[in-house]
Amino acid sequence: MKLEELECFLEVAKQENMTVAAKALHLAQSSVSDRVQQLEANLGVSLFERSARERRLTLTAFGKRFQSVAGRLVSVAADIRAEGRSGAARPKPVRIGVNESVAYAWLGGWLARVRLSQPELAFDLKVGTTDELDALMIGGALDLAIGTRGFGYRAIERRQLAALPMVFVGTVARHDKPEYSLRELAAEGLITFQARSLQAQSLHEMLRAECIAPCRVDTVSSIAIIIRLVEDGGGVATLPRLLVDRANNPRLRVLPCPTQLEPLPLWLSWRPQRNNRAVAEALARLLAFLGELSAGEAGKHPAVRRHRT
Repeated sequence: MKLEELECFLEVAKQENMTVAAKALHLAQSSVSDRVQQLEANLGVSLFERSARERRLTLTAFGKRFQSVAGRLVSVAADIRAEGRSGAARPKPVRIGVNESVAYAWLGGWLARVRLSQPELAFDLKVGTTDELDALMIGGALDLAIGTRGFGYRAIERRQLAALPMVFVGTVARHDKPEYSLRELAAEGLITFQARSLQAQSLHEMLRAECIAPCRVDTVSSIAIIIRLVEDGGGVATLPRLLVDRANNPRLRVLPCPTQLEPLPLWLSWRPQRNNRAVAEALARLLAFLGELSAGEAGKHPAVRRHRT
């Protein structure tokens, strides 16, 4: 297989469209198609499922596994080229994967902390669902990741972090009562994370436990969109308390409710690397930062007992 074939494959996988990928690569569509087909012929397996009606290319199961391998090969090739030009190896960025709640709530604070001790360190940051981060960790495309579960594989270590307390969130303009029942909130329609998330499953169980049906529950994969929907009167959201506090959005209001949401569990997973001091130091800084953050949040928002019916 050739490097240009791998680069074309990765771009098509990213764009899910041959024409768009060709434009991004500044190549003719026929050239991109030929290179992908040659790669598939060399591997003896299809990498994409082709849908003529949707004009969309999706990765096959093998294609998803091969994506991380191809990414590493292209990255190594880029390192070799950079070293050849400069005579010195390019510093390796720390490859980090986080879910969107972590990205919004405190990722910036930790990265700023790392910059103080490692100003030259670069980051390769990926924001995705826990399932997406899981696949990247297995494929070796991440050094460390934070998701709602630990990645329990032999080469990966894990540690449970302090869970993020969750709250119901509405708007100042629409919500002025000192407290709302779950039934009142459900009547407005609820907005939560994507359908397969732990938070969405927990919310549905809570509604069933209080015999609240039918109830509209919108599931959204983007926190920015969730906040916009709430601001526009689209319903009441479930979001991490820390995220709401740090957003400092004057239009949003935490809505007290006797039925408390389950906290969002967080797990840190990392691939031990004895020869990579950058990853080890970034990991140590992360744990220290989280310890300080947890202590500060505990003082601001004392723990409340979750009500169950």
